[in-house]
Amino acid sequence: MSQLIKVPMKIVCFFCMIFILSTHAGRCSEDVVKVGFSYFPPWMILEKGEFKGVDCDLLKSVFAQMGLHVEFIPDTLAHNLEKIKSGDLDVISSLLFRNERNEYIRYVSPPYTTKSVKSFYVRKESGIKIDSYSDLSGLSVGVSLGVKYFPKFDLDDSIMKVSYATVADSLQALAEGEVETVIGTQLVGKYLINKFEFKSKLEECSFKYEPKLMPVYIGISRKSPLAQKVDEIGEVLRYLQKKGEVERIAKNNLVELD
Repeated sequence: MSQLIKVPMKIVCFFCMIFILSTHAGRCSEDVVKVGFSYFPPWMILEKGEFKGVDCDLLKSVFAQMGLHVEFIPDTLAHNLEKIKSGDLDVISSLLFRNERNEYIRYVSPPYTTKSVKSFYVRKESGIKIDSYSDLSGLSVGVSLGVKYFPKFDLDDSIMKVSYATVADSLQALAEGEVETVIGTQLVGKYLINKFEFKSKLEECSFKYEPKLMPVYIGISRKSPLAQKVDEIGEVLRYLQKKGEVERIAKNNLVELD
């Protein structure tokens, strides 16, 4: 079953503006690392012109250790993955390992967290209950462009998946009745439901995809000069983990890493 794609015009205009600005900016210096930024709180947040969140703070810290400056380039995840493939971006984060992405991304080892719970959300008034995977049958599910959730769901063409630019857009669509359920990373869903005051309208379902191990990685474009420094980046990340810096960054953003 083909996916429907819902992208609000204001999002399209915003990203067109960002694209024009970034195209003219180019790479200012060999010391600048271009990072794909996709709004993904509490991992990536843009607030009052400031890039913050676990991923943003972590990447700043990692590359500062290497004498490099980070430049965040805002766009959708789907577009950022295309830019990683072409080499227009150097780095992307919050990645789950997928074989098809391994062709154009080098994954930095170790992962910076090993747990990523995927949850489903519904409108409270809908009466829909998702207690098992089979309960998704016949439902329209809001997903985020370019995001991989878990293999069974990702490969299931029998499910009607409606794509939105961001998970925030998909939750808004759910609240307005455009879709019957939305899938998202649990931490992100909780953050956005609280931020946009959806508590009275939306609820998390009992069924979750919660594997014992789901590593989350920093990824480097295979066309970036940094691809030759993946091992060095891994060593810096490992050093920051042992030093307690990664845990400190997470706690500062109200996140507990596993």
